[in-house]
This record gives sequence, C-alpha cells and structure tokens, in this order.
Amino acid sequence: MTQAGQTLPEGFEDAPPGLWETQVRPALGDLEAERKQVIRRCFIAGGVIFGAAAIISLLLALYGNPDLIIFAFILAAVLTVGGGAAMLQGIHKKAKQALLHPVITALGYSHHEKGFEPVGFEDCRRYSLLPGHDRRDFEDWIEGEHDGARFQFYEAHLEEKRKSDKKTYYVTVFRGVIGRVQHQSSALGETVFARDGGLFDGFSAPRGMDRAGMGENEFEKIFTVWTTDQVEARYLLPPNVMEHLAAMEARFGGKKLRGAIAGGWLYFLIDTKNLFEPGSMFKPMDDPERFESLMSEIGSVRNVIKALREVRP
Repeated sequence: MTQAGQTLPEGFEDAPPGLWETQVRPALGDLEAERKQVIRRCFIAGGVIFGAAAIISLLLALYGNPDLIIFAFILAAVLTVGGGAAMLQGIHKKAKQALLHPVITALGYSHHEKGFEPVGFEDCRRYSLLPGHDRRDFEDWIEGEHDGARFQFYEAHLEEKRKSDKKTYYVTVFRGVIGRVQHQSSALGETVFARDGGLFDGFSAPRGMDRAGMGENEFEKIFTVWTTDQVEARYLLPPNVMEHLAAMEARFGGKKLRGAIAGGWLYFLIDTKNLFEPGSMFKPMDDPERFESLMSEIGSVRNVIKALREVRP
C-alpha cells in the first residue's frame, strides 16, 4: 500500500479498486471540520481550567494553604483529560463508523457494534481458553467469507466479581479478541494450542488430551500444543499456519495467543487493546494510516484462512 493509501494491500483483490480514494477518504474527510472544532474546544476548555487553577493557586499562596497548590493543578489536569476525552468520544465514534462501514460493505462482510450473540464463545470456555467471570460485554462483531471459508471475530471484555471489606468490585480477567475461521479438513480429533510459557505451562493436560510434539521447527519453541491425535495435530498446525497465527497476534498488538481446532473450526483468542479503532483524533481525519491499520488487522485474519486452505483433507 502506498503512503497515499491508493493501492490496496496484497490479498485484497476482492475489494473494489480505489476503495480508499473513492469511499473511505471522502467519508472521513466529511468529519474533518468537526474534528478541528472539537480539538479547538478541548484546548479552550483546558486553558480555562488551568487558568482557574492558576488563580486558585495564587489565592492559596496569599491567603490559604500553599500545600494545596499541587492538588489544585492535579485536579485541573484530571478535569482537562477527562473533559477532553468526553468531548472527543463523539467524533471518535463517528470516525470509526466512517472508516469501518465502507470497508466492511465493500468486502461483503457484516458488522454489528453491539447486541449480538457471540458465536463460539461457549466452545472456547469448554476448552478452558477463557477464565471464569461474572460479567461480560461484547462489541464489534465482524463476519464474512474469504476464499470459501467463513469467519467471525469480535471483542470481549470479561470481569470477575471480587469482595474486600464489605465492598464489591469487578476486575478485568480478559479483554481482547475472540474469533474462529472455518477449517476445511476432515480431521475428527481435537487440538488446543497456546503460547509457550503461557496458558498451559504448569497445568495438567486438558481432559483426554496429551502434549503434542510438533517436530523440529521454530514454532515448537513458542507454542504448546495438546491434542487427542498426535498425527492430526502436526498436520493441522504446520509451520505456515503457526507463522500466520503469530503474525496475527503481533498485528493486533496482542499477547497470550491461544486457540483450538475442533469440529471444522479454528478458534483463536488474543489479549489485546481495542481493535478496529480510527486512531488519534489529533491527526487529520483523512490520514491514510487509519485505513492501512484497519486493512492490516483484517488482512491478518485472512492470511490465517489462506494458510488453513493449504491444509488439505
């Protein structure tokens, strides 16, 4: 992809030519004036808050308690950041839709921001890929088909209830992406994999599964694999599939990649920050990096599908 964002990355031949220039860039450009206005308001509000803090500090120094001056500026900083974030939230949401909608539509995919049933979630729990939790939230479901294989992925936030001194609170136990891609093999076994040094080290093997030896390749050093069928595991997770899984984890800026292959699907989970976001609101709205980042994230999933298609039944 060029710096101008005019050329689609390799592997997106199914997307219409000029997607960035003719559809995504105009949609984002329509929001540029609003973005500048919101940024201007943020700076004005910040100036007013810190100006007030300076006056209060002067009064404290002359007539009050000078020890409270630092507190006044800390409070001003908190109010500035919090207020700025609130003002930017609206334009950020519009930018996300302006970026996502043309791309998802052009590729023939579907997107649901909220209110969907997370397909594959219970399967991931069954293979102990997710921690126990008391509260959960899902967003940004993307579903489609590539190279004849279906896929779905979405973001999840899981929280566990804790109690301390009669106070109840929630802590995050998982925040990341959960997905699955269709596997065309006729394999009947079940295989679970995870980053070495992560999910399964020090734990007993999943019920009915044994540790798999994946042969002499570099990915055996970074993945732990458990399976009901040693031969199938090596065949289902060859080096090129593992390579693209690791690349997807890196592209998502995530960690603790793990997953399973069972019932004709490859499931994957990665601890990540928020994905599919439009990026900083302090850059021009039609900055091509916004488009390039999104296409790269989607492309990493498509690359896994491509690698799986090379695994023949």
